[in-house]
Amino acid sequence: MMLWSEKDSYKVGRRINSISVNTFLVVSAITFFGFLASIEAMHFLFANGGPLMLTNLIADIAMLWLAFYVAKNSNTRY
Repeated sequence: MMLWSEKDSYKVGRRINSISVNTFLVVSAITFFGFLASIEAMHFLFANGGPLMLTNLIADIAMLWLAFYVAKNSNTRY
């Protein structure tokens, strides 16, 4: 994702960063952070994870929120 975002958006009148790639990367990030948040929630609730798992759960939810924010504000028009 970081390499893709560092590329120039336009090069010689041709678009390099496509919106479909952007959509795929944002959706995959949301899926990954949602998976992590659900794992941390299960550990915290059922495995007596303690404060460390709660801290990780809060961090994962914050990253999930950030990914949803990026998805909401990203360019979706060609």
